[in-house]
Amino acid sequence: MLDADEVRRSLGRFIDSTVRRLEDVGISGTLLQDEWSVIQGADDDERQFATVAAAWGFDPYNIGDDEAQLLLSAGEALHDEMLLADLARAVPFSALESAEHWMHDALSREAPSLPRQQRSLPAVEPLVSVSGAAPWREGYRRALSLREQLGLSLTHRVAIEDFVALTSVSAPPPGNIEALAKIDSDTASAVVGPNIDPLAPRGRFIGARTLARRITDPQTRSSLLTRSSRYTDKLERAFAAEFLAPAEGVREMLRGDFSEESQAHAAQAFGVSEFVIGHQIDNQLAA
Repeated sequence: MLDADEVRRSLGRFIDSTVRRLEDVGISGTLLQDEWSVIQGADDDERQFATVAAAWGFDPYNIGDDEAQLLLSAGEALHDEMLLADLARAVPFSALESAEHWMHDALSREAPSLPRQQRSLPAVEPLVSVSGAAPWREGYRRALSLREQLGLSLTHRVAIEDFVALTSVSAPPPGNIEALAKIDSDTASAVVGPNIDPLAPRGRFIGARTLARRITDPQTRSSLLTRSSRYTDKLERAFAAEFLAPAEGVREMLRGDFSEESQAHAAQAFGVSEFVIGHQIDNQLAA
């Protein structure tokens, strides 16, 4: 996995060296040179708009007035250009206005207070240190490492509500969004749609995904939990499954009986869905 900031710096150096080479051989006035000059002279607001527009698939220097105004309005409402750019992978541009309203509501919600256990989470290495590891394997590894550091046995039911707070808004999240995660140095919370019980399997899984984001990307910020298949999404889902219901704990609990009844009993014991138990069996125990 490549670090995004380093990729941007490397591309910038490549373009800059190309422009300088064109100038050295007496070539001027190319589209590349003209646009690079504009980019180099852009102020912070222009750079932020360019980042957002590019995330939505637009050329920031050749975008229609209506599209630009929608992006500017959403940026003013959310006050977070990176979150607005993140939204591009979860909803189509045609749904931006309605998604903006949901996001604004979610951002305004205060998370309930949590027990002090959350503040004692051990440090885990940041995700940028991963190189060549499959996301699910890295997710499993980090989940088991955290359980071990917390002193939890393989069959212990995790009280995820001690580590992550869930709160809800009246409307379901739009598009491909599962929740809005809010992370800072001490706490983690997630805003979900209606009818999500924090103690039920779905709420617990979202909580575990939020915990995965906190320990792999502990920046103070808001970001989206989505159903997409990016590296981090795959890692978080694998982490959540293994943290809540470790494969070896499932093996120990089932004792060779993989019947539907036994799987349902294990799901209830771990506080997860039967789908998660089946996932652990299919992807780790039966692999």
